[in-house]
Amino acid sequence: MDNFILLTKDTGAIVGPIAKILGYVIDFIYDLLSKANIYNVGLAIILFTLLIKLCLLPLTIKQQKFSKMSAIMNPEIQAIQKKYNNKRDQDSMIKMQEETKAVYAKYGVSPSGSCLQLLIQMPILLALYRVIMKIPAYISQIKVYYEEIVAVVRANGLVGKVDEIYNADATMLKGFDVATTTELTAEQTNSVIDLLSTFTSEKWNQLVEVVTNAGGDATTVQAAIDHINDANSFLGINLAQTPSSAMGLALLIPVLAGVTQFLSVKISNATANQNNKKDENPMAGSMKMMTYMMPIMSVFFCFTFQAGIGLYWVIGAVYQIIFQLAVNLYFKKADMNAMIQKNVDKANKKRAKQGLPPQKIASNAQINTKYSEAVKEAQAKAQADSESKRKEEMKKSTDYYNKNVSKPGSLASKANMVQRYNEKNSKK
Repeated sequence: MDNFILLTKDTGAIVGPIAKILGYVIDFIYDLLSKANIYNVGLAIILFTLLIKLCLLPLTIKQQKFSKMSAIMNPEIQAIQKKYNNKRDQDSMIKMQEETKAVYAKYGVSPSGSCLQLLIQMPILLALYRVIMKIPAYISQIKVYYEEIVAVVRANGLVGKVDEIYNADATMLKGFDVATTTELTAEQTNSVIDLLSTFTSEKWNQLVEVVTNAGGDATTVQAAIDHINDANSFLGINLAQTPSSAMGLALLIPVLAGVTQFLSVKISNATANQNNKKDENPMAGSMKMMTYMMPIMSVFFCFTFQAGIGLYWVIGAVYQIIFQLAVNLYFKKADMNAMIQKNVDKANKKRAKQGLPPQKIASNAQINTKYSEAVKEAQAKAQADSESKRKEEMKKSTDYYNKNVSKPGSLASKANMVQRYNEKNSKK
């Protein structure tokens, strides 16, 4: 399977147009940087990533709110599931669905809310990967250097040599005779650029040597290659190459991707575990596995993909860490009851448009997150401590007087009675 994407072909009816729009965005960012004499793909990717993340912020916040509401609702959902745990008849299943639906309605939350947000974000994320993996297709100031190389290759009938350098065992350029072609259509030119965009330093050197031996303009080719490498260089790492082939400093990309992804997942899972007791969270096992699987996958992908993808991965994870910490701080101070009421009011507006009666928050719709639970636990602990202290004082008092018990009617017993009377009145 070809591991490159033709510049002239869509990856889907939805992803293709979105990638085209995002391509205009990153091209605009790179153009702005060039006006400041900054020709750097790495910085363009960072700014591009942050801009897209900010654009997706409303959807991300909605997803976080849904997650918080889910944590609040989970005890009730689990109670319903437990209630019908061993009942598989149709009536019981219908009742369970109705009761579950009622819980969602009670909190003004749609069961499909989180899925809808993910469905909206998914094609955008896929388009992001396409744009970053195929920078020459979307940043015009970089593509022009590839076109200069293709012009020399075409003029000297070396298209087939490009194919051989890319993969000596198979022909990757389909649809035309690479051995004899000197004239290329726009689509064929883009196909050659796709191959050139994957070239390592070793393959670039081979291409220069081939052009030189053919008597072609090797100077123009070398100058274009230098411009491409300069643009792709970020902190000494060539973002157009894969860390697996470049090694050296490029290995920092997958390492950082793994570390940042681990921290991101760890913080997210810690938040979920705070909202649900660990033994009551049905997803606890999966979350624990994801804590380690996601970083491992990040390291693998960023090791085998272009370093530019790894840079995007790292910046995205750092952004997610900062965002999650900010969200946690916000929800820690937020009035969750007011948030539930706001959700219900919003849901009631939709119900009114449909001619349905408003949904009220049931009397048992109380916040049971860690925040209200912490207050309840603190109050219970204070009451228990007060009771314990009172019993301890009573015991000390009883022990004290028991030690001083004398024979009834004796002088000592009368003295003790006077002492107790004086102590009692002195306390008053």
